Amino acid sequence: MTPTGYAVAAYGEMTRVGARERAYSEALRRAIRPGARVLEIGAGAGYFSLLAARHGAARVDAQEPKSAIALARTAAWANGLDGVVHCHAVLSTDFAPAQRADVIVSDLRGVLPLFERHIAVLRDARERLLAPGGVLIPQRDHLRMALVSDAQRHDKLAEPWLHNAAGLDLSCGWPYVANRWTRATIEPERLVGPVRTLATIDYRTVTEPGLRAEYDWTVDATATVHGFALWFDAELLDGVGFSNAPGEPELVYGQAFFPLLREVELQPGDHVQVALRAQSMRGDYTWTWDTTVTPAAGAVPLRLRQSTFLAQLIDPPTLAASRAGTVPERSAELALDAEILALVDGTRTIGEIAALIRERRPQEFARLPDAMARVSDVLSRYLRPR
Repeated sequence: MTPTGYAVAAYGEMTRVGARERAYSEALRRAIRPGARVLEIGAGAGYFSLLAARHGAARVDAQEPKSAIALARTAAWANGLDGVVHCHAVLSTDFAPAQRADVIVSDLRGVLPLFERHIAVLRDARERLLAPGGVLIPQRDHLRMALVSDAQRHDKLAEPWLHNAAGLDLSCGWPYVANRWTRATIEPERLVGPVRTLATIDYRTVTEPGLRAEYDWTVDATATVHGFALWFDAELLDGVGFSNAPGEPELVYGQAFFPLLREVELQPGDHVQVALRAQSMRGDYTWTWDTTVTPAAGAVPLRLRQSTFLAQLIDPPTLAASRAGTVPERSAELALDAEILALVDGTRTIGEIAALIRERRPQEFARLPDAMARVSDVLSRYLRPR
């Protein structure tokens, strides 16, 4: 992500005609009735909004807080749809239209549907922005999982830390890598054992953003496992959807590869259990996966405990700032930020605040653009788009 959202090239990739785009277009065609009002949440460059207008919507509201909304606005004009497609540079949770939408369309997923504030945003939209009897697109996502045998993928992650040409001991870095999942394209022949459905996320009813699920398998053939893959199959409407499974035509999402701390050899009769948990915290997800392999012969089970929380490198100042007993010092930087924030009164413009800061601190800000840059940097943490 760039500071203003996806790169423009990424938005172009999302409009490449494929299974995802065809399914969304068909879902919109089926859902839109004459006179329908459509809301696209997280519109980006506005592709689905334009499709909704082409499919006969009377009005389309394209909501996107990032600067890509400028692309949507220009594209609507270029296609002669600017009288139908109305663009709003605002967070959906701050959006308050005069009328509710008959159809709400979105694709706020990342690699997985459990991504940032996806579920919370759709819950708010369902309860506040959708008309009674209205249609949500998508309706459901099915989260799938399978074990993966891929020594090359695992070695690419582990080798720099566990075996390096200089003979240095860098093993301290491996836990940080092993406790982080990565976007991947998994070949179907790399899957081991059955594919399990961990959860079905129904956006028409879901309230909680978290996940607790287990994968169980009694091994039926010798195998070597290096991790597991997660992906989703989408239902946009009944009978309309697409699959992001390994082996299906590649989509923009990819799959998620969760490595194991070590390679695991499995024998027939062994029992594999993976307890998976995803917790939404501060707009992001912490993933925990506990893997237990119980040998058929009755030997001591192998237990591997992993979490993305353990992948974080936390520097001493950050750690100190999270302790209740830490007494912060009033530094010059903190004092300047406080002075800038104190000038925010609901009437002054950013330019006026910058001019006042320059007037008060001429030694630090000889030029107005320098003061503007500092004020903009501080206030960008708090301002919401309108």
